[in-house]
Amino acid sequence: MYICLLLNQFKPITMKTYKDINGTNLKIEIYYYKGGMSFTTYKKQERGFYLSVTPVIKRETNNGYVTESFMAFSGVKTLLKEVSRFSEGAYKQALELGKPKIDELVEFVLVKNNLK
Repeated sequence: MYICLLLNQFKPITMKTYKDINGTNLKIEIYYYKGGMSFTTYKKQERGFYLSVTPVIKRETNNGYVTESFMAFSGVKTLLKEVSRFSEGAYKQALELGKPKIDELVEFVLVKNNLK
């Protein structure tokens, strides 16, 4: 199964990983978004696969739960591939398109948040 987690009806996570850089956890996701209006920017967002990098603080509780917290607008995302519907083939293409862009977005987030 290529959808490993469903955060809400709009954002099935297809790939999620964490990278520790200088003591800062960066959450890196490639996900499918159904598109539509963004309620934070009031602009139309395209349907497709996005790459997102966000600095997060991970906390593990005594009973095994892991929570994440983050500062609003501290991350960045970019459209990797515009599609008309979710498909495994398009997902694989998005993964390949995203690999070379990860380091670029990580660097941008580190500079943007004065973490470098």
